[in-house]
Amino acid sequence: MPSKRMTLRFRFFAQYREYLGLSESCLEVPAELTTVDELLAWICDHHSAWSAVVNAPDKLIALNRQLVKTNAPIAENDEIALLPPVTGG
Repeated sequence: MPSKRMTLRFRFFAQYREYLGLSESCLEVPAELTTVDELLAWICDHHSAWSAVVNAPDKLIALNRQLVKTNAPIAENDEIALLPPVTGG
């Protein structure tokens, strides 16, 4: 019996968009992933091209346009945005 899947939308900004060559993508992931942290670990294991962005230090993560910590819960059709650290003056 195939495992259940859920679809998530990813958005990439600034140098992450440039590095990956895309600004957004939809990805089907196992439905048993319940947090951003579990999702990022799964991506590193299954999508090596994304691992440099996923493992980037000090990245910001937005879930449905709200900044979150990696223990935030995820659900079907969520939007996850990966943003580089913000600097300014």
